[in-house]
Amino acid sequence: MFFFINLFQIRELNTNAYPIHELKDSYHPSHLKSRLLTTFFYTSLVFFGFKLKIENFNFKKPILVIYIFLQYMLGIICIAYIANFVISSSIIGS
Repeated sequence: MFFFINLFQIRELNTNAYPIHELKDSYHPSHLKSRLLTTFFYTSLVFFGFKLKIENFNFKKPILVIYIFLQYMLGIICIAYIANFVISSSIIGS
């Protein structure tokens, strides 16, 4: 879900909400493959990231910042559920 929203807003998110400087050079809007890969990595870094740097946020666009925080918080919740499943299941040791 976040991937598809981010796909259409990747330039806005990566410049005006939460820039990830390593991805700025890899984004070329005219190339679909570049856009898909950049969006995938951006979404993965925000959703599965354990830490967002507060100094990287641009608070001039509060709706985008709230969207990034929502994506981040849902990612942390998903990671917690996955960790709980792995720890409590019999997959690891018996």
